[in-house]
This record gives sequence, structure tokens and C-alpha cells, in this order.
Amino acid sequence: MRRRENFEKINLFLFLIVLFVTIVIIKIKPPVRCKMIDSQNE
Repeated sequence: MRRRENFEKINLFLFLIVLFVTIVIIKIKPPVRCKMIDSQNE
């Protein structure tokens, strides 16, 4: 039981990190998404 709880905590922690990083990237570099879309079109 204890290991399982630890695993769930780690999953939640990783999820929060990914969410935070995604938000930061979107706020700092919005043009990057446009460039990626443009390069896919070419």
C-alpha cells in the first residue's frame, strides 16, 4: 500500500511539473508554435 501511494504522489508531481513547464513555454515563446506549424506546411 505504501509503495502505491508513493507512486501516485510521484505521478502527481510529474504531472504538475509538465503542466508548469508547458504554461511557461507558452507564455515565453508564443511564436515558436507558429514557426513549427509553418515548417510543417512547407
